[in-house]
Amino acid sequence: LASVGKDDAANEARTALASAGVVPLLVETEEARTGNASVIVDEMGENLIAVQLGANLHLEPHHLAAEADRLGGAKVYVTQLEVSDADVQATREMADEAEAISILNAAPARLEAREAVAGFDIVVLNRLEAELFAEVGIQSLVDVFAALRAIKNLGARSVIATLGEAGAAILHDGETRHLEAPSVETVDGTGAGDAFVGALAALLAGGMELEDAARSACLCGALATTGIGARTSYADREALERFEKERGLDEE
Repeated sequence: LASVGKDDAANEARTALASAGVVPLLVETEEARTGNASVIVDEMGENLIAVQLGANLHLEPHHLAAEADRLGGAKVYVTQLEVSDADVQATREMADEAEAISILNAAPARLEAREAVAGFDIVVLNRLEAELFAEVGIQSLVDVFAALRAIKNLGARSVIATLGEAGAAILHDGETRHLEAPSVETVDGTGAGDAFVGALAALLAGGMELEDAARSACLCGALATTGIGARTSYADREALERFEKERGLDEE
């Protein structure tokens, strides 16, 4: 569910989602253009992203309520901070009512949105976002684990920090774990975090346990860095399984 403008970008989004087998619920507004991001990628595949929220800010809780019947059967609800804090809270409440898993991808991070993590089953952030929300500097894995605990203290049940080529760190059931990522030839890191979150949600919806789902999501995030762009570099389930078999990861 998203808000879009009445423009070519909205039509492109519909086409892309449909080609991926997704039935989008799009709220159109004439007050803003469809949100977009400008990406700069360096020779090492690292990126700098500037986000224009646009029509995203015109999504309101009553739009979610209007689609409650269509969303009610979901096993996992995912939201992020490109929409208002009220939308974030409404998504969590809808998930709670459905007894479903709620995930907050806390991006793009805003310090004033720290309180929004409260009540979510899972909060996913990258290293910089974790630094902002935990209000600590991160120089080591020990620092990452400390940041996860600080974010959990904000009211999240489980917390995951994505760490680029270093994989991810997870705090779940009171225990911290470091999940390694496979070594790949990185071309463009754009969208790797989104690939991680999407894979995590899909695997949890399929009944996988959180740590196992996060481990597989690391593979999807890594695979996303081997291609140019965001959506076009995402792996489907078949590609993920093929990658796991090639690396012998399906036997672990």
